[in-house]
Amino acid sequence: MKKLFFLSGIPRSGSTLLGSILNQNEKMYVSPTSPLGDLLSEIDKILYGLTYQYTYDVDNVVKNISNSIIINFYNHIEKPYVIDKHRCWPLNIESIKKFTNIEPKIIATYRPIPEAITSYISLIERTKYMDNFIDEGLKNNHIEITNTNRCEYIWKQCLTESYESLVYGLTNYPDSIHLINYNDFIENPQEEVKKIYDFLEVEEYEHNFDLIKNTCSEKKDKEWGLIGLHDIRSSLSRISQDPIEVIGEENVNLYSKFNL
Repeated sequence: MKKLFFLSGIPRSGSTLLGSILNQNEKMYVSPTSPLGDLLSEIDKILYGLTYQYTYDVDNVVKNISNSIIINFYNHIEKPYVIDKHRCWPLNIESIKKFTNIEPKIIATYRPIPEAITSYISLIERTKYMDNFIDEGLKNNHIEITNTNRCEYIWKQCLTESYESLVYGLTNYPDSIHLINYNDFIENPQEEVKKIYDFLEVEEYEHNFDLIKNTCSEKKDKEWGLIGLHDIRSSLSRISQDPIEVIGEENVNLYSKFNL
């Protein structure tokens, strides 16, 4: 029986990088963004929605089907440890506990909110991808394309949902979540990876931080609306721009109030 763990966190905080590093372990599989969480949520809604018409033991049926889905979703992966990536796992810890036999262990990546916003804008400016979903969203709402308006759009459309999910999980189930700060990970990757293995209670593995292959890339970056969104470098290095230089001190102060 495979052991299932979870990967979540704030976008642009290193989850693709971390997943690719953990995938170096031949006993471990880390997925790109997975629909497993959405699938379980929809099954839950459908079955409970049918109680007005049908009489059946809905709690046990949902649990049976949820367990079956989880067991079989990764049946094709011949590795003992699987880490499923989805931004909203922390918000759904109760469902995992209620409808499965799993005691959730969620690795969650995080970085200060102004840095995450800056990463999006830097990517737009670096790739010069004119059809990115951020600027398209502003244009569709007849809003001027400025970095201040981009910041607001990114916060509301890209970060708020995962941020609120993470805050909920940390507030209500802190023992189920291991938080990885992006900056700490870049500075001390060996130490941070060891903490992950200790949290998962899995035997350690010697990782290579200078020869990283992107094994968690999203093959539909264009559909996500921003080319290069899940690209990573082959070795760990910090090249992030200073948020104050990109989005200005006023925006840095505004969004810093959401830092964990």
